[in-house]
Parts: sequence; structure tokens; C-alpha cells
Amino acid sequence: MTMAAVPVKLRCTCGHDGAWLVMPGQSWICPACARTWVPDAASVHAVAEGARDLARLRRLVLGLAVGALTVAAVLVAIHPAWILGVPTLVGGVLLASRPTYRKRREQALASTRTSIPLTESRAV
Repeated sequence: MTMAAVPVKLRCTCGHDGAWLVMPGQSWICPACARTWVPDAASVHAVAEGARDLARLRRLVLGLAVGALTVAAVLVAIHPAWILGVPTLVGGVLLASRPTYRKRREQALASTRTSIPLTESRAV
């Protein structure tokens, strides 16, 4: 499987800032001083995996919300008196799932905030 590029902000030792899409094995050349920097491949993979986990979690939450709203709409269409119970049911499910969602979200966000060490490439 090919890995997507990870967007990061960089600062060279000369003080120049820049944004860059990081791929393992790819180097970044500072436009100000022409130094070449190479990212640590393991850190790039860890950040990319965290970004994928976060996107997967967002899609899961969106899918569950659409599914819950569909079920609620069907229940209300079948028996209109259930319109009073649907908000209670949905609220209970949200309160019950909140700690798990928050834990998974924080784990994914923490891995995307991992710093990626850069080493200066010496030209020969």
C-alpha cells in the first residue's frame, strides 16, 4: 500500500519556515540556505497512520449518525408517538459512547502531533 504524504511545518536552522508534504525517503531543501533535510521514515509512518485513524474515526461517527437518524425517522414514521422517545434514546447512546470516542480521538490526534526528526543530508 502506498502512503499518502503528511503535511508538516518545518523550520530550518537558518530560521526559514515552510510547509511541506512529507514522504519517507524524500528530502526537503531549504529555499533560503539550500541545506537538505531528510525526515525519519518511522516517524513519518507513525504520523500518517494517526492521520488515517483520525479520518477513519470521522467516517465511522458520520456513518453512525446517519444510521441513527434513519432508524429514528423510520420509528417516528411507523408510530408518531415515538417522537418523544427518540431524543432520549439518541442522547443515551451518545452519552454511553462518548468516553470511547474521546479516547480513540485523543490517541489518533496524539500520533499526528508526533514530531518528525530531520537529519541534515551531507552532499558529497
